[in-house]
Amino acid sequence: MPPNTLQLAADRLGNSLRLYAESSLTTPALAKVDLEEAVDNHDRAFDGVLGAMASAHDALGTSTPKVLNFYAFGDTTAVLLVRNARHHNTGGLFQSWNALMLKHGGLKQRAGAEFLMVDYTLLAGEGTVSRYYLLWDDFRAVLADPTARIRDRGASAVLLDQECGFDAIRVKAAAEGYPANQVFVNLVPIIMNAATRVFAAVATSGTSIVGFDSGVYSRHFASGPLADLRKPTFTKLRAPLA
Repeated sequence: MPPNTLQLAADRLGNSLRLYAESSLTTPALAKVDLEEAVDNHDRAFDGVLGAMASAHDALGTSTPKVLNFYAFGDTTAVLLVRNARHHNTGGLFQSWNALMLKHGGLKQRAGAEFLMVDYTLLAGEGTVSRYYLLWDDFRAVLADPTARIRDRGASAVLLDQECGFDAIRVKAAAEGYPANQVFVNLVPIIMNAATRVFAAVATSGTSIVGFDSGVYSRHFASGPLADLRKPTFTKLRAPLA
């Protein structure tokens, strides 16, 4: 019997997470040979995860009864905002740090500038998390863009502030005088928590997991939120002098 819609969505998400993890491992070595190819490959792998999350939204959010409302949570809302903006090329928003600073020479153009890099604490206490930094101010920009496809701008902004620590990021950046184009947030912990919601919702619906990748990742993400998104952490990164 072929897999149903929810099973296909879960399998696509598991598969895309594996492909992104593999790309993250090979990108540093490839960058030494061909920087542009390395950055583009990694970005497209990340787009695959975003696309799989959008597919999960379509499957879980439009089913009867609805299995998961993506717009009820900060993590899933953030993922959809990024995916939709990149998919529809809304104002060129949400380009990766690697694309902006390495591929397009942003570090050389801002030699000596200090960046505020935002991460999140793992609830397990230990572990290594991939980093995929996006310009934090792009969330403000997309919510203000009248052409962007957003269900509820006000509610989305509140969820990001309350559930993704954006209010704390705003306070930190303002207190230390960082320009809007020098604050970057790692989206991977946000995607990790969003993925736990997807796999948990599929399990709660009574749908069995089909496929090796979805089986592996559904077990890995079965323990609930993996990062404390309400408590962002901050490091400072200075661009080398020219």
